[in-house]
Amino acid sequence: MKPFHKTVTKNGRKFKVSTWSIRYRDAEGKRKEEHGFLTEEEAWYRLREAKKEVEAERLGIRDPLQTHYRKPLGEHLADFQKSLEDEGVSTEQVKLVTGRVRRILEGCKFEFPPHLCPLKLKSYLAHLRKDGLSEQTAQHYLRAAKQFALFLVRHKRLRENPFDSLKARKDVEKRHPRRALSAAELNKLLEVAAKQGPFRGLTGRERSLLYLVASQTGLRASELASLTPADLDLNPEYPVVFLDGSRTKNGKEARIPLGRPTAQLLREWLEGRAQDAPLWPGNWAKYKEAGVMLQHDLKAAGIPYKLNGKFADFHALRKTFVTNLARSGVMPKVAQALARHSDINLTMGVYTDLEMDELRDAVGRLDAFVRADGEAKKPEPEVRVPQEKTENDEGDAKAG
Repeated sequence: MKPFHKTVTKNGRKFKVSTWSIRYRDAEGKRKEEHGFLTEEEAWYRLREAKKEVEAERLGIRDPLQTHYRKPLGEHLADFQKSLEDEGVSTEQVKLVTGRVRRILEGCKFEFPPHLCPLKLKSYLAHLRKDGLSEQTAQHYLRAAKQFALFLVRHKRLRENPFDSLKARKDVEKRHPRRALSAAELNKLLEVAAKQGPFRGLTGRERSLLYLVASQTGLRASELASLTPADLDLNPEYPVVFLDGSRTKNGKEARIPLGRPTAQLLREWLEGRAQDAPLWPGNWAKYKEAGVMLQHDLKAAGIPYKLNGKFADFHALRKTFVTNLARSGVMPKVAQALARHSDINLTMGVYTDLEMDELRDAVGRLDAFVRADGEAKKPEPEVRVPQEKTENDEGDAKAG
């Protein structure tokens, strides 16, 4: 039988749905129907495949894929989640990826592996964008779907990845570009926040220290929310923050150095605190609450949340961390390691926010190596100004 448009009844009226359906008989002679194909060509393709499967089963040829085809995609998704966990992917990342796949399966009404359709996924993502989903997030959804389908192929649950024809874009402009806070803004934020009253379950001082640690370590909101005193080694010489792989985005354990002044403030603040008590308890890190909290303190400090089209949300403190590393002359590879990025282009391109004045000053330093006539010249030797001797200096000289 040819593909057809199914007739349905609604409010006493009959009409044909726009999608295509197919009907065939299985190896036992029972009538089967499959629905939801966007094009007639797609329906014909599935009908031919179904007939091949029926014929093979009648001949006693058992296709192992058939067992997986009859297994609901929800069960495959549970296996996919377990696979990610076994690979050491962080809990937050597993939850994010599987959540996106689940939303796609429900939104596209994909029930079994053969139902996965690139045209339907493409249409669904376009629908989400019309409803306000950013282009960047839509690309994340597409990557999650492709990753899930690839899992099915690799584990012999699907012959080929149906989403291979859909290419994820890498040059997507961010709808919510972030900016790094200047040194003056950061210092003012820390000072003013410390004097504010409780907000989102944290005192003013707690929020000030939270912003300080975020801007000095580059830790994400979820990572900061997971910290306890046991995760800090506040040794005066080499203070560090430790995170196991279950709490990091890339699933790898991390040891992040702390500045000595910051470590000193934390030692004083944490004196007498239980080792397993969260440093910053509550739900402030959930969804957009961290950004709302920071906006509250930015407003109190008179610092603009949006400036030149860029935003100072909570994740902007991580951008401030990487930008300040660049401003301090830290080598790009060192900045990449501290930011825990796999790609140095991400560190220098996305997370570094240098002002034009800083770039101009950097180029201006090249003037020391050339003359106006274009001939190269050597940098002038450093002139050392003799210091007046003190009694201690004379004593040291005699001792020597």
